[in-house]
Amino acid sequence: MKQSIKIKIVFMISICIFAFSFVSNFVLSGLLGNIISEKTDQINKQYLNVISKQINDYFKEISSLGIICLCDDTINQALALKDMQVPSSRSKALAAQEKMNAYLSSSILSPYVVRFIIYNEESILVESTSIRSISTILRNITVKEKLTQLPLHEKLTENNQPVYQVMESISDDRTKVLAYLCPVTKNPDGFIYIEVSLDIIKDQLEPYRAVSNLFVKDEENKVFLATPDTFPSLAGMEAGWDSQGEIKENGSLYKINKNQLSQYGMTVYSLGETTLLAADNLYVFYLLCVILLTILCVGWVVAHFLSKRITKPIEILNRHIRTIETTNDFSYNPAIEQAKDEIGEIGKSVNHMVMHINHLLKQQDEMYEQRRVIELELLRNQVNPHFLYNTLDSIHWMAVIQNSNNIAKTIKALENLLRNLAKGADDKISLKEELSLADDYVHIQSIRYVESFDYLNKVDEKFLNYKIAKFVLQPIVENAILHGIVPTGSFGTITVSAREDENNLYIDVEDNGAGMEEGELLELRSSLVNTDKNSLSGIGVTNVDSRLKLIYGEDYGLLYESKKDSFTRVTIKIPKEEITDV
Repeated sequence: MKQSIKIKIVFMISICIFAFSFVSNFVLSGLLGNIISEKTDQINKQYLNVISKQINDYFKEISSLGIICLCDDTINQALALKDMQVPSSRSKALAAQEKMNAYLSSSILSPYVVRFIIYNEESILVESTSIRSISTILRNITVKEKLTQLPLHEKLTENNQPVYQVMESISDDRTKVLAYLCPVTKNPDGFIYIEVSLDIIKDQLEPYRAVSNLFVKDEENKVFLATPDTFPSLAGMEAGWDSQGEIKENGSLYKINKNQLSQYGMTVYSLGETTLLAADNLYVFYLLCVILLTILCVGWVVAHFLSKRITKPIEILNRHIRTIETTNDFSYNPAIEQAKDEIGEIGKSVNHMVMHINHLLKQQDEMYEQRRVIELELLRNQVNPHFLYNTLDSIHWMAVIQNSNNIAKTIKALENLLRNLAKGADDKISLKEELSLADDYVHIQSIRYVESFDYLNKVDEKFLNYKIAKFVLQPIVENAILHGIVPTGSFGTITVSAREDENNLYIDVEDNGAGMEEGELLELRSSLVNTDKNSLSGIGVTNVDSRLKLIYGEDYGLLYESKKDSFTRVTIKIPKEEITDV
């Protein structure tokens, strides 16, 4: 029993803790995962904006370099030359080259510029020597042909704005560069051409290699630069990059952000992993699992001690009840009342019940003792019944033969009384039979006390079939004669009547004799026995009361009323119990 309760308590508390912890951790992991994903997405957007701004700033340097060249008169004079064979033309071209070298050296683009050339349609071509190891002031037919065939020329609009494109270098078609072409407004046939290595973009992406996946595409929607370089299946992912949103790759979900640098013919992308098993989310998930296990362990320990605190008083109470069950030891046990809760209240109730049972057992022992005393008194006053009956029967027939009717009637009454006394006083008989026994007794006493009293039976016939214990009326009537009428020395009356209520029958025996003082009445009520050697059965009135309480319960018995020199009334209170088989 105790183990069952303890296991149930531990199990239920553990289940509650586990369910609460699991649900809360699940919800928290989801919420924190979403928060981390949103923060990661915001950080990626910030990285993307910063990188795009840095790249844009570098690209603006290309435009600035071109604008400086456009405003330089020396460079414009070189672009206006027609023939490089003239010494003055060569001198101007050399001066233009020096200016170009100076401008490039002072620019932050210097480490990244691959080619820096000015040229015109007259095949005049000047290239900065700060990039090359050998001075190049020459007509280069191969380079010039590549320059004139550049697709950038096709992009030039009527307003002659500079154009950009990611393309193969004119020096090496296996190397991609960002090409810049700017027409010279002062010399419509002149152009400024700059090639910038894509390392300029890669260097901007490099600081974010460890925290974000960054990609750059050209106008043809092809990835030409990515960090980290090992990111899986770039080609497979390109199809979904035209619109911002999410994309799946190898079971992982990525959030796509992009910034278009349309002026330069490229787009910068950032991809942030948003799945639950992403690095940050996975860390949070593991952390919450550790918290869950910790809560479960702590909860189990708390549940164990809590259940022990609850079940220990129950165990003590259960042990005490089993002791009562096996040994019938109804002793008071203060240990079961020590708990300051409902279990302690149950312990108090058990102790109260035990004390009440002890009281009832003592009462039962006292009742049995009283009954034994009554039966001994009855036995003490009995004589050999058969001898007495035979003798009385012989006397009765002698009186009949001699026509002594009064003697015969008296002997017959005495015989009836003695026969009923011999049968015992425990039986229940009808009120009619009990009144008949009382009549026999009154007949005998009326002969002894001639013209001393009158006996009136006023019991209604409707009460005659009710059951009553045997020899209840006779001792009361006897008491009325011997202690009520005879002591007065005058003629008296004894009246027997009956009444009822819903559940009970009341039989009143009243005499108009000596009566009693209040103190005498109290003494009568408190006495245990009230035998009289002159009485027929030796059964006192108080013993009648004890018999009625034994048979019917404590709520029943005799009720006394008396007034000195006026009357005494004894009321027999018994439950109504009608004889149905008569």
